[in-house]
Amino acid sequence: MKSKVRIKAENLSCFEQPIRLLYSGTGDNSINNYLNDRNLNQIDMTSANWGDNFLDSSGVVWVKDGETLPFAFNAAINVVIRYVVGATLYTTNLTSGVGEAIDAFFVRIAQDMSSQVPDGNNLGDASPMGIKMYYSTESEVKMIPSMFNNFLSGLQVQNLAIPTTSFAATTFTDTYPEGFKLKHTDGWNIDIIVVDSSSGDYREFVNSLLNQKIYLDKIRKYSNNSSQIDEPILAKRYDVAGFEKQLVDTSVIDPYQYQKVLDYDANLDLNGQTYLEVKILAGDFLSLTLNYDKKVGVIGYDEIAYLDTLLKEQGVEPLNRQEKEELEDSFVNFSGFTKKEDKALNALVFGLLTYILIKEF
Repeated sequence: MKSKVRIKAENLSCFEQPIRLLYSGTGDNSINNYLNDRNLNQIDMTSANWGDNFLDSSGVVWVKDGETLPFAFNAAINVVIRYVVGATLYTTNLTSGVGEAIDAFFVRIAQDMSSQVPDGNNLGDASPMGIKMYYSTESEVKMIPSMFNNFLSGLQVQNLAIPTTSFAATTFTDTYPEGFKLKHTDGWNIDIIVVDSSSGDYREFVNSLLNQKIYLDKIRKYSNNSSQIDEPILAKRYDVAGFEKQLVDTSVIDPYQYQKVLDYDANLDLNGQTYLEVKILAGDFLSLTLNYDKKVGVIGYDEIAYLDTLLKEQGVEPLNRQEKEELEDSFVNFSGFTKKEDKALNALVFGLLTYILIKEF
């Protein structure tokens, strides 16, 4: 029976961050740490509030065309942000440079905040502020400053003003989306929002993989950013000792074409110890549609090793060293993203099963 699940991962900070999806292991990315106890602070703003004077990613003056988003400032914009840690009020007051990338400007905001608060890049357990951008209509672009923090503890962002455009100091509003609080290599706290937009319960789907095997047939990537689509997916498998093996998704997009969607064959066995790792770029999201079959009988390397033991007990000539290496190498590659390894593994599995049937009769 063919099924599909659509999983969206969104990074609202100004730093890129890798995340493990479908991961049931331990650590920050454990499904046990999939929570909604973090406070997402946002202000509903449009590009007009920021001056409507930007450049696109090619350096040309940005035009609202229903698709292209602003990439860099084309004018100096003064931004003032107020926040508190305990009883101390802090202010970050910075001005963008002409041609400065929007993400780079928010990195400067994060660095300025880090230089003022007592614990530096940890920001009192808050995340660095980023900006969420999307077309709400054909002629209106939302540019929403976003920042996570703990509820009523640590750094609390108060308001944001843009004197240059006469945008008055406005208070942030709160929501509590489900996701993971991860640690950036430079010590920043990066919150990644993860949702299962098909069934609404990401936790239930991940936990279900512990009790069943599914065969992942195809993957569709979708994002507003072609660069996010081009980020490779790592398919990883770990055992009880924590040893990992991986395969890199080598699918690439046409560098001369702005592409939001990419489909490719996966051919992966998901069994609770296989997960997908991908880097989510600053201010971007990635939506993965996973097409799978719950009823396909999938044989893993452990099962194949057990079949080999049965063959020995029944006096059947076991695989030689080279055949074993080829078999393990095929499984390490998860049969996936290419057809070559899939054929090798299928042939070896078929051979083992044929030996058993012949011996039984």
